[in-house]
Amino acid sequence: MGYQGVVDALLPFVPPVLRVNAKTLEELKSLCPSTDQLRGVATAANAWRLGVFALWGVGLYIAEQIGIASIFVMASILYGVLTNLGDKATDSVSVDEDGNEIELPSAYSVFNRNKQRLPGQLTTEDFESQLRHRLPREENDAVADEAFVPHNDDDSDAELREAIRRSLDDAAKKKKHKRKPRC
Repeated sequence: MGYQGVVDALLPFVPPVLRVNAKTLEELKSLCPSTDQLRGVATAANAWRLGVFALWGVGLYIAEQIGIASIFVMASILYGVLTNLGDKATDSVSVDEDGNEIELPSAYSVFNRNKQRLPGQLTTEDFESQLRHRLPREENDAVADEAFVPHNDDDSDAELREAIRRSLDDAAKKKKHKRKPRC
């Protein structure tokens, strides 16, 4: 009894509502995985992963018998985190629309080469530029570099001094109007 025999044997158990027309029946048959798809799942890499998972399960069982299962699980999580911090391995590359391989950076910029930031990552410099209504800075844009001039001397910034003065005045007013609790 081959694969098609199993499908034919299970077909009478499909509810009649789903067997009304041939199109629905063909859609159901297309949902069943083919033998080529099943062979594609049974690869050496998946067998390796299954073996590692089985070995981890045996280790967890032994750790439970000893009484250190929680330590085993925490050590496993720590190992998983530490082994996946840096740049992605060479087998973890993405492919662009032209078929060229692209290295995937780590989500933590301190672990990337040259501390490369992720696209769209918000930094304190970007946030400060937005607050001061400056043009956004782009990494390879000479015009943006000329427009972005960091102000190291905040004492000469009149807007900043005025904002600080108003903030201190508001704080003083709140302190003055604060009610004393009744006993």
